[in-house]
Amino acid sequence: MNAPWKSTAPVVSSSRISEADLVRDNLDQLSERDVEFATSLLRAYDSERGASEKQAHWLGVMAERVAQKLAKREPEPMVTGHLFERIVEMFDSASLKLKYPKVRGHFRAHGEELPLKLSRAGGGARYPGSINVSDGGPFGENVWYGRIHSDGTFEPNRRINIEEMRALVTYLTKFNTDPESHAKAHGQEYGECCFCARELTDHRSLDAGYGPVCAERYGLAWGE
Repeated sequence: MNAPWKSTAPVVSSSRISEADLVRDNLDQLSERDVEFATSLLRAYDSERGASEKQAHWLGVMAERVAQKLAKREPEPMVTGHLFERIVEMFDSASLKLKYPKVRGHFRAHGEELPLKLSRAGGGARYPGSINVSDGGPFGENVWYGRIHSDGTFEPNRRINIEEMRALVTYLTKFNTDPESHAKAHGQEYGECCFCARELTDHRSLDAGYGPVCAERYGLAWGE
């Protein structure tokens, strides 16, 4: 009979932090059953209490499984042909006043509108400061499309359907080229700001598609 786990104190060692990030960034390398288990472990790890010793042990097991899968995988190519430097500049500007800047939107693929969310990775992430591109769903259930690195290069998730990825890149290219016009179109169509997700009520904000506060934070023109 195995001895019971005695400690329930949070585990915060640097090795566990790297294991958590490895699993978090590569859930797609695990089986469906392991994804569900790993997601529950990450939720415990991210909680105020932290992961127990037993949970930390299994997080290490999940990390080892991920590492084995990655070792067998061919290097993932970087799409260097797409640079989204203006998007990075916007997030750099917003990060001066916001801890977690975000941009929301929609793009069309397969004849339907798909939700989109851009959010900056924290300091403990695998690529700190990079911009994650997803559908905005709950962690562990969301669709991760890729990331925009700090130099503007886009790294796609190669598991995404090529038609969907092309539609996404087209959207990001247009937003990067003319963020004011794209944010305006979103605000006028959905009646909410694509940055803070608040309802637009002032007629000037409705005309612009976003309010003066977000305009200042993200370095955009407003009211001209």
